[in-house]
Parts: sequence; C-alpha cells; structure tokens
Amino acid sequence: MSDLLRFLLLIVLGGAAVTVLAAGFAWWSDEARRLTRYCRRALDGAPDAILVAKARRAAIAFRLENERLVVMADSGARARLYPLDALMGGELLVDGQVAARTYRGETRRALDRTQADADEVTLRLLFDDPREPDFDLDLWPPLDGRHRDAPSPSAAIDEGRRWLARAEAILRRPPPRPPRSDPVVGRPAPEPIKDELEPDPPFDEDDEDDLRL
Repeated sequence: MSDLLRFLLLIVLGGAAVTVLAAGFAWWSDEARRLTRYCRRALDGAPDAILVAKARRAAIAFRLENERLVVMADSGARARLYPLDALMGGELLVDGQVAARTYRGETRRALDRTQADADEVTLRLLFDDPREPDFDLDLWPPLDGRHRDAPSPSAAIDEGRRWLARAEAILRRPPPRPPRSDPVVGRPAPEPIKDELEPDPPFDEDDEDDLRL
C-alpha cells in the first residue's frame, strides 16, 4: 500500500513539475516578450518605445541613446535597423485611406476622428532607404480578428496616432552635429625648414672656381 501511495505521489509531483515548466515556457515564448527581447538585442539596450502587433509577429521600436530604430516581421526573421535620421515620415491608414500622417518638413495631418467599426488599421513608416523605403505594421485585425489579446479597432487607431506623434517628435529633432575638434590655442609655431628659407646654390664652390678660369 505504501508503494502505491509513493507511486501516486510521484505522479502528482511529476505532473505539477510539467505544468510549471509548460507555464514558464509559455510565458517566456510569449509573442510580445519574445519580440521585445529581439528589439532590445537589436538596439543594444532597452527601447524607449516599442509597439508589438498582436498575433502579427511584427514590431517596431526605437532607442534615443544610440539613435536607432528597428522594424521586425515574421517573429524577427525579417528585421531592419535604421538610424533615426533615416525616418522620413509616417501614415496611419484606416480601411485603406490615409487618416493621419506626418512627413519631414511638412505640417502634420492630425487624426480628426476614430472609427469604432474599422476593418483595417495599419501604421506605415517611411524611410530614406531605396532598398526598404517603408514598413507596414498591421494593428487591426490581428490575423483573423478573433485573437483573445487583440485590441478593438478604436484602440488600434489610438495606438497608431500615438506612434505618429512619436514620429513627429523624432522628425522635429535637430540633425546631429558632427564632433567638434578642440581649438588650437597657444601652440608654438613650427620651426621653419632651413631649405625653404636658404635654398642651396645651383652649383657648389668647386664649380664656381671652374667658372672663373
């Protein structure tokens, strides 16, 4: 009887351990946490802002300290790192129409209304890069629109509006100044080169004696 109880106890403990390991793995492999780790690694530090598209396996993030912005798709399998000054603008598309936008050197077109019944919401960032000039982050719907962690269309639009405001703040920043060298003050002038001030004669003294003959 004691052996049976010991066996049952081992089964219960083993099941509990498997459950804990499975829960820990699910937490670690969560889409948002995984993409956040990838963005942190790409930016060499914690991002100042990050946006993960629910169930789209895509994200964008930037870090002001090293002036970098990263975009990711396919769970990080496709990623591209840009300098912040390569960002040229952004658009918020609702049902295929530009609802708000901001471009470098232009006045921002603010969002004037929120559609609670929108079918598609996309945040598009534009870059000064001929290879990858834009990146679309689909905020709604998340794949089939039934993901349990999915926001509402209005929440997706508000998130896109906030990121357009961040993009505008980045675009308004002054361009980085090149490093300035220390001024040369009080340094001694270089000594003149003797050959420059007293050039050698076109002939030596022996040649001069020969010319006198």
